[in-house]
Amino acid sequence: MPAEITENISLVAAEALTVGHFVFINATGLAAETNAATDLPAGVCMETVAIGEVAPVMSKHGARVPVVADGVHTAGDVISAGAAGEAIAEAAAGLFAAGVALTTTTADQDFIDIIFMPHRIHA
Repeated sequence: MPAEITENISLVAAEALTVGHFVFINATGLAAETNAATDLPAGVCMETVAIGEVAPVMSKHGARVPVVADGVHTAGDVISAGAAGEAIAEAAAGLFAAGVALTTTTADQDFIDIIFMPHRIHA
């Protein structure tokens, strides 16, 4: 799982977090795996941790980072954070994009490298 990690922040896990999954900040200020592309990703969890543990989260805009793919993706796809913190190719207005795919996956649950640049998708 090659990564160009340039900045991690430490966040307390609201639930068990998995390496390579997108996380967002929940209403209590803790890190949780994203549920849908309506969650703004704060970063990508860089190691698997249990609830209450401190998780290293890569949050640097523009960094290259590996994420777990939900399905097959192609380099150049706009990537959003989906259910269970996994990468999905969904780019509808009003949702949050997490970045752009740099590599192509051939199977569900493969790691895909993205450029992390979260933003809201506009029409």
